[in-house]
Amino acid sequence: MTPSSNPNNGPRNAGDGMNTRFDVYSNGYGNEINTSNWQKYPPDSNVQENITADQYKNRLAGYVTQPSVSHRPGQDDRRMIVAPIIAPGTYPAYTTNIVAWGVFFLKAQVPTGNGNCSSTPGCGQMSVEYVGKANTGSAQGVVTAGSSLTIPVLFK
Repeated sequence: MTPSSNPNNGPRNAGDGMNTRFDVYSNGYGNEINTSNWQKYPPDSNVQENITADQYKNRLAGYVTQPSVSHRPGQDDRRMIVAPIIAPGTYPAYTTNIVAWGVFFLKAQVPTGNGNCSSTPGCGQMSVEYVGKANTGSAQGVVTAGSSLTIPVLFK
C-alpha cells in the first residue's frame, strides 16, 4: 500500500487499506483511498467489528452491520484475507520460508494515525482470526521469498 514501506508509514498505509473493508476511508496513500473511490475499494457487506468468523460467515442475527447507505451493498468476503504463514522465529529475516498460506478473518479496524506511525500505539496491527489453510491450487513444497522487505504488505 505504500511506495516507501518502512516502520513509520508502511503500517499506517497498509492499515488504511485494510480499513476500507470497514467503510472507513482516510484519504490515505496519496489521497487514493478516499470516499469518492469507494467503488474501487469497496467495503465489506458486513462492517460489524469484534465478531467471530463464524458469526460473520453465517450472518447471524445481531452480528451484521451494513456499510453506509451510500456505499451499499458492499462486497462479500472482503474481510477474509489470505496471508503467508511463516516458520516461528524467522521474521524479520530477509529470506523467510513460507510454510503455508492461511485464510484469516479481519476482526476489527486497524489502528492508524496521522503522520508518523511510530507515535500511534499498535499502529498497523491487525486483529485477525485464523479460519483455515488457503486453497493454493496445485502448488507444493516450501516457498522461499528472498526480499529486503521487512514488513508484510497485503494488497488487492
